[in-house]
Formats: sequence, structure tokens, C-alpha cells
Amino acid sequence: MWKLRVTVGTLILCAAIAGCQSAMQGDDDQPLPDGPRESLQQQAEVELSPSPLQVEATASPIESSATSDRFELVPFDYMLLSVGDGWNEGQVRIAFQNSSHTPLPIEELQLSSPVILTAEGPTYPGELLHVKGGMGLGGSQVARQEIKLYDLRMIPPGFRFTRDATDAPDISYVIKWRSSESATPQRITFPGREEFDFDLPSDQQRSLTFPFDAPPANIETFASLQGYKLIDVADEVVATLTGRCVVDTFFRPDATYLTDLSYYLEFSAENRDQFYEHSHSIQFPISLFNSNGSFVQRFETLIEVNLDDGHLEDELTLGPGQLAAGYLFLGQATEDTVDLDPIVVTWLPAGSYRVFDTLPCSSSP
Repeated sequence: MWKLRVTVGTLILCAAIAGCQSAMQGDDDQPLPDGPRESLQQQAEVELSPSPLQVEATASPIESSATSDRFELVPFDYMLLSVGDGWNEGQVRIAFQNSSHTPLPIEELQLSSPVILTAEGPTYPGELLHVKGGMGLGGSQVARQEIKLYDLRMIPPGFRFTRDATDAPDISYVIKWRSSESATPQRITFPGREEFDFDLPSDQQRSLTFPFDAPPANIETFASLQGYKLIDVADEVVATLTGRCVVDTFFRPDATYLTDLSYYLEFSAENRDQFYEHSHSIQFPISLFNSNGSFVQRFETLIEVNLDDGHLEDELTLGPGQLAAGYLFLGQATEDTVDLDPIVVTWLPAGSYRVFDTLPCSSSP
């Protein structure tokens, strides 16, 4: 079974965009069912763009318009240590944060040649490093000339991440430098891209929580999604969410003391055609924000018709008149880091969003 490795602090962004609705060939503007809490009324009124597709089209891309009140770099894990002969060695990790009040894409972000400014006046060149593996700085470090992010469709307001792990292993960015013991590093600047300059933390070893400082106030359970149609093709296939979140346990053969926990949304499906088989994909693209800072976006929705066979499919296929229970794959967590419950953010056709907690998710049957 193919598994997507993430940590338990997985946070998942499910973009139920307008394009998904057209693929269903059903009710183009079907809203998600109302949530179970009165406070959701306030969240549903968040003013975004007219539709999720237009959010991407109208939001200013990072490359052409980036200011500190929109996307910004947030430093953490700052270290400054004496290495002898009058020199200090400094390094700081970088997080990327949407500090605006609306979702924003990053079409392309390239930063290079950081310069360390000091309180005393002298400046020092910085070196960009890629760090592979884990949240700490003990992983392997590889020198790189630039920070480069591209084609990130949407980052919710207030969310932060350290790396885009969509097509690569866990790689985060570190800026490293040498400065005089008599100098006080104060700020890092990127010549020509000063909108991304940032002050170094006053306290070393400053940590961050991901993907935000505190979870949103309005959190629902998946029960409020009961009845939401993923597919509705006339005289063919209909697939409807049951409102149940399922956790399936997979024991890893390479590490018997760890297990992977896979999260799914259960749906029921029926082929209303009594004479022919039909296959349909489910358009429910998701993005995953993990508690270790990594960010993954996937536009191909994967499902399992039978959790026991451990096989993920990109299409739902039903024979004539057949009924089936299916499971929409959300993401994965590893037991050794089960300390935070994954949270799901769904995008509504009107452009607002709702937040779901996986704490009530039950074990698979």
C-alpha cells in the first residue's frame, strides 16, 4: 500500500474548489451542510473572494506583490555561539507565514544573498542551507544559493510552514553566518527584496508552533458533512459523505515499534445504472500542514474501496447496480508523534472556509 508519510500534527487543507463542483456534474453550488455549532455562523461569514477559483486568480502572487503584512519570513531556532579566534557562528531557521486576512497563493518566491546587519554597523554575508530531516538543526545541511518556492495554490490566513514537501523530502531552510564576537547581529536583509527582511529574535532558541500559534476558535466534527455529495452523475454514480472519519492502523515492517495512522473520510456510493459499469474520479484536492512545519499539496484525490486490501485508487469504479462504502484518503501520521490531532480546513464555494477536528475519528471496522 502506498503511504504518504507525515507526522501526527498533520493539518490538512481540503480545497473543495468550484472546479470540483463542475466535475461532479451535479448541483454546482451545493453548500456543505451547516455545522453543529452556532459559532460557525461567524466563520462562514469570513470575507474572501467570490469563489475559490477566483481567490487564486485575484490574490496578489508573492512574486509580483509581497509585503510584510501579507507573506513574511518568521525566524526561529536562532543560535549564536563562539567558535574561537574572535568569531561567532550564527544560524537561524526560516518559516513562511501568511500574515494577511485572506488566503494567498505563492506563484514563485526566490530569495538569495542574505546579509546580516549588526547594531554596531558592520555587515556580514549569510549562507543559505537546506536541512534534511526533522525539526532540529542536527540533520544534514547542504549549501544552496537561494530559497525557492513555487506553484503553491493557497495558504490560509495565519498559517505558517517551513518547507514545501510536495515533491521532495523534508527540507527546510537555514541561514548561517560568521560574525565578530564584538558585533551584535540584529537583522537579516535580502538586497532587492527588502520586503522579506526580518529582525533576529531577541531570545535565542525561540521556537514556533505549526501551522499557527493557536487553532481557530470554530472547530467542527466531520458529522456536519453527512450528506455532502462528492459525485452525482445523473443515472450513473452518486457518492455521498457519511460524516464519519476513520483511522486505520498500519504496522510498519521496517520499525516494529512504530505504526502509521491513516485518516479517511467515509462515503457511500451507488451505481444507479443497472446495465453498465461506470468509473469516476473524485475531485477533492487537499493540502496537508504538519506540526513539524512541512506542507504538502495534492490535487489528485485518492480513495480506498476496501481498507483491508491497502490499495489506493484515483477512480471509483462500480458495476451495474452496485453499492459500496469507500474511503477518501486524507493523510497519515506516525504513532511516535501522536500528540496533536489533525485539523481539516475545507473551502466552500462562496469562498469562506470551515475547520474540522479529527479527534472524534474512530478506528476502522
